Amino acid sequence: MASLDESRMKELLKEANAEITKELREFRGEVKAFREETIKEMSEIKEEMQHQKAKMEEITRRVDAAEDRGRCADERDAILVDVIKTLTQEVGEMEKRVEYLENKSRQMNVRIYNVKEDNDPTDMINFVETLLHEALQLPREKLRLLAAHRSAAGIRPDARTKPRSIIVRFPTWEAKQLVLRTAWMKKEVLYRGERIYLDQDFTTKLQNQRKGYMRIRNHMKENGIKSHIRYPAKLLVIEDNGQKIYNTPQDAERAYGLTESAVAPERGAWIQQLQRTGWETVQRSKKN
Repeated sequence: MASLDESRMKELLKEANAEITKELREFRGEVKAFREETIKEMSEIKEEMQHQKAKMEEITRRVDAAEDRGRCADERDAILVDVIKTLTQEVGEMEKRVEYLENKSRQMNVRIYNVKEDNDPTDMINFVETLLHEALQLPREKLRLLAAHRSAAGIRPDARTKPRSIIVRFPTWEAKQLVLRTAWMKKEVLYRGERIYLDQDFTTKLQNQRKGYMRIRNHMKENGIKSHIRYPAKLLVIEDNGQKIYNTPQDAERAYGLTESAVAPERGAWIQQLQRTGWETVQRSKKN
């Protein structure tokens, strides 16, 4: 009987190892494909930036030529306005692509907040697997991690500052979603008596965009209105009469009668501000 149990156990271990090997092989293939795609995208961006550099040199030459020929300041201003319009749009598009690639590279990651770092172990992977197992009551076999480390590695905060977040990388999107769904379904997640928070790992820019909804979401919570932030940074509001999506915090605040938060102007708004302050005034008067 014992030999049968031992034989069965070996069989199960062999099957488990085969499954893990298969998953790791598939994941390596996905990582390789993603790396190749990212390299290709970054190469295209570099080519575009070289193109912009050449364009800037040509524009500089045009401005210098205009000055050499004694053209008036009105013509130089008109050229500069065209430069700002074109480059603002093209640089904005490149920034969007870089932001997309960076967020895509983090799609298997989760951030864990408010975990004290008095005595962080050297084996962070095992530490985080144990943490998630205890805090979320999930089986250890579903919590195999590829990597885990503190943000801003090498910089330890003092006792007066918040602990650095822990960045965790999962082997599959499904494993990451299981952890996030389990955490979101709980009213609060506790680890050794302290409340901790789990969220997706976003770029700093996207994190700040999502934080912009904090004020309006607090207002909604006080009034019993359900809300949820959809990727990348849109607010879904759920009321008895249906659902509505807001693209910016200011749109949501305006809809619910709050004074709009002050925000820095987007790139497109810079052009409008320049036009309002007279960048094209001389040119228009010249035509008239």
